Amino acid sequence: MIPSILTATSHHIAPSTIKCGKKSYKFIMFTALIGFGSVGKSPAMEIVEEASYLIEKANGIDNENSQICSAGTIEGLVELLRKQRKYKK
Repeated sequence: MIPSILTATSHHIAPSTIKCGKKSYKFIMFTALIGFGSVGKSPAMEIVEEASYLIEKANGIDNENSQICSAGTIEGLVELLRKQRKYKK
Protein backbone atom coordinates (compact mmCIF):
# COMPACT_ATOMS: atom_id res chain seq x y z
CA MET A 1 0.00 0.00 0.00
CA ILE A 2 2.90 2.37 0.50
CA PRO A 3 3.38 3.18 -3.24
CA SER A 4 -0.30 4.06 -3.61
CA ILE A 5 -0.24 6.20 -0.45
CA LEU A 6 2.84 8.06 -1.73
CA THR A 7 1.16 8.73 -5.06
CA ALA A 8 -2.07 9.92 -3.41
CA THR A 9 -0.11 12.23 -1.10
CA SER A 10 1.73 13.62 -4.11
CA HIS A 11 -1.61 14.30 -5.84
CA HIS A 12 -2.95 16.30 -2.91
CA ILE A 13 0.20 18.44 -2.57
CA ALA A 14 0.61 18.90 -6.34
CA PRO A 15 0.42 22.72 -6.10
CA SER A 16 3.70 22.53 -4.16
CA THR A 17 6.96 23.22 -5.91
CA ILE A 18 10.52 22.01 -5.48
CA LYS A 19 13.25 24.60 -5.95
CA CYS A 20 16.47 23.54 -7.57
CA GLY A 21 18.84 26.45 -7.93
CA LYS A 22 16.94 29.27 -9.66
CA LYS A 23 14.33 26.95 -11.15
CA SER A 24 11.25 25.56 -9.50
CA TYR A 25 9.33 22.47 -10.53
CA LYS A 26 5.85 21.22 -9.74
CA PHE A 27 6.00 18.29 -7.36
CA ILE A 28 4.39 15.13 -8.68
CA MET A 29 5.14 11.48 -8.16
CA PHE A 30 4.17 8.43 -10.18
CA THR A 31 4.33 4.91 -8.81
CA ALA A 32 3.45 1.49 -10.11
CA LEU A 33 2.06 -1.40 -8.12
CA ILE A 34 3.28 -4.60 -9.74
CA GLY A 35 2.82 -8.11 -8.46
CA PHE A 36 1.46 -11.56 -9.05
CA GLY A 37 -2.25 -12.04 -9.64
CA SER A 38 -4.65 -12.33 -6.70
CA VAL A 39 -2.32 -10.88 -4.09
CA GLY A 40 -4.52 -7.88 -3.19
CA LYS A 41 -3.19 -5.08 -5.40
CA SER A 42 -6.62 -3.84 -6.50
CA PRO A 43 -8.19 -3.76 -3.00
CA ALA A 44 -5.17 -1.83 -1.70
CA MET A 45 -5.48 0.71 -4.50
CA GLU A 46 -9.25 1.04 -4.01
CA ILE A 47 -8.81 1.99 -0.34
CA VAL A 48 -6.42 4.81 -1.22
CA GLU A 49 -8.49 5.89 -4.24
CA GLU A 50 -11.68 6.17 -2.16
CA ALA A 51 -9.83 8.21 0.46
CA SER A 52 -8.47 10.52 -2.26
CA TYR A 53 -11.96 11.13 -3.65
CA LEU A 54 -13.17 11.96 -0.12
CA ILE A 55 -10.34 14.47 0.31
CA GLU A 56 -11.18 16.11 -3.02
CA LYS A 57 -14.88 16.21 -2.08
CA ALA A 58 -13.98 17.92 1.20
CA ASN A 59 -12.04 20.48 -0.86
CA GLY A 60 -15.05 21.15 -3.08
CA ILE A 61 -13.92 19.07 -6.08
CA ASP A 62 -16.60 16.77 -7.45
CA ASN A 63 -15.80 13.47 -9.21
CA GLU A 64 -16.44 15.02 -12.64
CA ASN A 65 -13.63 17.55 -12.10
CA SER A 66 -11.32 15.17 -10.26
CA GLN A 67 -7.70 14.97 -11.35
CA ILE A 68 -7.31 11.42 -10.05
CA CYS A 69 -6.16 9.02 -12.76
CA SER A 70 -7.32 5.66 -11.50
CA ALA A 71 -7.02 3.77 -14.78
CA GLY A 72 -4.07 1.47 -15.09
CA THR A 73 -3.82 2.00 -18.83
CA ILE A 74 -2.31 4.58 -21.13
CA GLU A 75 -5.83 5.27 -22.40
CA GLY A 76 -6.87 6.32 -18.90
CA LEU A 77 -3.97 8.75 -18.73
CA VAL A 78 -4.76 10.16 -22.19
CA GLU A 79 -8.39 10.71 -21.17
CA LEU A 80 -7.29 12.55 -18.01
CA LEU A 81 -4.93 14.76 -20.03
CA ARG A 82 -7.73 15.58 -22.49
CA LYS A 83 -9.99 16.53 -19.60
CA GLN A 84 -7.30 18.79 -18.11
CA ARG A 85 -6.76 20.50 -21.45
CA LYS A 86 -10.52 21.07 -21.82
CA TYR A 87 -10.77 22.81 -18.43
CA LYS A 88 -7.72 25.04 -19.02
CA LYS A 89 -9.43 26.84 -21.93
